[in-house]
Amino acid sequence: GHAIISASATVKSLGWVVIAKEDRDELLRDTVVRTQILAAVVFGTILAAGALMLALWRGQQSDIQRYGKEQEHARNVLSQHYQWRFRAARDIAFLLGEDGILVDVNDAAVSAYGYRRDELIGMHVRDLRPLEAQGMFQDQWNRAAAEERFLFDTIHRRKDGATFPVEISTAPVVIDGQN
Repeated sequence: GHAIISASATVKSLGWVVIAKEDRDELLRDTVVRTQILAAVVFGTILAAGALMLALWRGQQSDIQRYGKEQEHARNVLSQHYQWRFRAARDIAFLLGEDGILVDVNDAAVSAYGYRRDELIGMHVRDLRPLEAQGMFQDQWNRAAAEERFLFDTIHRRKDGATFPVEISTAPVVIDGQN
């Protein structure tokens, strides 16, 4: 019951027939072993290439994350630096939204106007003017919005009602895509 592989050939000069036979499993054993080795090598190569690609991808992801963290840290340091400079400036400084609402004020503004920081933030800049200085507000607001830089004089009012002259210098600032 074994499979065999055979071949025959006639020897013409002698009139003989030569038959060669070999057990099929024995004949194919070397071929099967070589095929298994080749398959193992190919599989190992694919596995190694996949592992290498995964390692490179993870390294790249790690580099991207590290770069992102470095950039975020640099932005935070820069933001803290500018926030400190804004707060510590001797001149009064406001950050306004496009609608004229005070978004941030520095320490000089808190001191000059007599309001707490949280009272100033959220006020409209127009509310810092006494009634007699309200008439020019809209024209000055429009010019400040239209020009890159705009300088003008007006009068502002402290929390206690006292008024004082101010020179206002405007410049647009874009933060997170907003003016």
